Amino acid sequence: MTQTVPLAKLKRSEKNVRTTPPRNIEAMASSIRARGIMQNLLVTAARPKGTFEIIAGDRRYLGAMMLADAGEIDAATYGVPVKIVSGDDADLREVSLTENFQREPMTAAEECVAFQHFLKSDGDIDAVANRFGQTRRFIEGRLRLANLAAPIFEALSEGRITLEMAKAYGSTEDQAKQERVFQQYAHSSYVNADQIRRAIVNDTMKASDPIAVLVGADAYVAAGGKVECDLFSEDGDRWSDPELAQTLAAAIMEAEAKRVGEEQGLAWVRPIATTSLYGATADLHRVTLEPAPLGEDEAARSDAIVARCETLEELMADEEMEETAYAALEEEFERLREEYQTLHSRPPVLSDELRGKVGTFLTLGRDGKMMLETTYFSETPLQGSAGDGTSGSTRSARDTSSLPPEAVAPGGKPLSARLHDELAVQRRDILAASILADPGLALDYMLFAMSDQSRSYSRYGTTVTAGRPQDPQMPKEG
Repeated sequence: MTQTVPLAKLKRSEKNVRTTPPRNIEAMASSIRARGIMQNLLVTAARPKGTFEIIAGDRRYLGAMMLADAGEIDAATYGVPVKIVSGDDADLREVSLTENFQREPMTAAEECVAFQHFLKSDGDIDAVANRFGQTRRFIEGRLRLANLAAPIFEALSEGRITLEMAKAYGSTEDQAKQERVFQQYAHSSYVNADQIRRAIVNDTMKASDPIAVLVGADAYVAAGGKVECDLFSEDGDRWSDPELAQTLAAAIMEAEAKRVGEEQGLAWVRPIATTSLYGATADLHRVTLEPAPLGEDEAARSDAIVARCETLEELMADEEMEETAYAALEEEFERLREEYQTLHSRPPVLSDELRGKVGTFLTLGRDGKMMLETTYFSETPLQGSAGDGTSGSTRSARDTSSLPPEAVAPGGKPLSARLHDELAVQRRDILAASILADPGLALDYMLFAMSDQSRSYSRYGTTVTAGRPQDPQMPKEG
C-alpha cells in the first residue's frame, strides 16, 4: 500500500540490509530540494502506533532530514511517499535485500551524456552541480569525458575500457592526441590508466615545471601556447606545447645572461635550464679561487670557537654529568658549530685581472628562479696560481700542485672534468656495495657519519649521506 507519511514519523530500522552508512547525503538533499522525493521508501509499521521503520530508502530519509535540520522543511508536516510492507523479520529483510540488490546504477557514460544535456538546457555548471549535490570539478570531469574522442567514448560506453582509463585519456582536451594514444593501446590487454596517462603526459609540461614557472602562463598563452586543466589529477594544469615554453625560457635566460655578464665584466655567461653543470663543463678549465680571507676580528672569533668546542668536548665526555647540564653544553656546541660554518662559508674572490678572462653559468632552480653560479671557468688554461697575483689558477697540465691526488693522472696530467666525475661516481658505488655486503662496515660507517656531522666544527667532512644520489647526466658519445 502506498501513502504519504510525515517525515517525523519515520525512523531507521535494523531490518535494512544496508549496514554501511550511506554516502553523499548532500547530493540527495540537493535532489530533494529541487525535485522532492521521487521514489517511495519501503517501510513497515512500528511502535509507538503511527510510526514506521525504513526497510529501504535510508539515503532519501537522511537527505530529507538534512533539509529539516537546516530549517528548509518542517519534519512534522513534510510528506514522504512510502510503500508499507508487512511480514516477519525474515520477510522484511528479504524485501530490503531485493530492493537494494536489483538497483542498477548509471554508467559513467550515461552520467556524462545526462550532465551534458542539463548543461545545454541550463548553461550554468554551478547550477547543475548544486542541483545534483556535486562539486563543480565533478561536473566538469564528466563533461570532459563526454567530449572524449568518439572511439574512446564508445569504448567507455561498451565497457571495453574502465572509467579510470577514460579519465587518463581525458587528462588532455586534445582529441587528436587522445586518438593517437588510444590507437597505440587499443588492442593491448595489459594497458592500465597509469600507462595511458604517462603516454599523454610525455607530450606536455607541468605548469609547476621550472621552465613553466620562469616563463609564466600569461606569456606562454600570449605566444600561442595552450594550457590544459587535468580534471582527474591533483598534479595541476599542463602545457600542451613544451617546445614553445622552452623557446621562451631560452630567450629569457639568454637576455639575463647577457645582462649579468656585462654588469659583472665577465668574459661570458652561459644559460642552462637546469641546476646540473655536468656536460656543460667538459671542454672548460675550472678556475680555483681562494675564499675571501677572514678579518682580524673574524679570525680571532674562529680560533675562540675552536678552542671552546674542544673544551666542550672534554666536558661532555664526563659520564657522570647530569642530563640537563649535558643538554646545555650540547646546545652551546651546536650553536658554535653553526657560527663557525657561517664564518668560513665565504664566496670565492674573483680579481679584476681574472674577471675578463673567465665565465660562469646562469642556471635555473627548481623554483623557476635563475641563479648565477659562483664557480668560474676559462675556455683556455690560465697561467699563474693563487700566489702570483692573479688571484686564481686553472686546473691544467702546467699546474697540478693544488689539485687533490685523485684528480691527477700518472705523470702529473690533470683528469678531465668528465673523467673525474665518472671516477667519483664509481668510487661512491663501490663504497655503497661494500657497505651493503658487510653489516659491520655499515655500522662503523653509520657511527662515523653521525659523529662527523654532529661533532665536527670544520667545514670539511663526509659527503656520503642517506639521501638519494644525484649522478651526473653523462652526455652521449658520438
